[in-house]
Amino acid sequence: MKRRRYRWTSVAALARQNDGHWVLHPDLIAITTDTLHHMRRRVRALAPTDSHVYEYARGAEAKDDLGVTRFDCFIRYVPKGTAP
Repeated sequence: MKRRRYRWTSVAALARQNDGHWVLHPDLIAITTDTLHHMRRRVRALAPTDSHVYEYARGAEAKDDLGVTRFDCFIRYVPKGTAP
């Protein structure tokens, strides 16, 4: 099986372009909880800064053939000081 490649800078750019609104990037369809944890902790393009944070929300969920739960992950860019 071929390993998925994620375009993290593209994910971050789409979220910034839709400032404050939930968006679904094509790379974030049918991801696992491991991918979500990786995004939150290790992806430099999505790291929080003094001026902004990224928020994540789970969408549609299903189990794959191996029994692994996969879900769509919505993301939004939130400048600090602007609570939704």
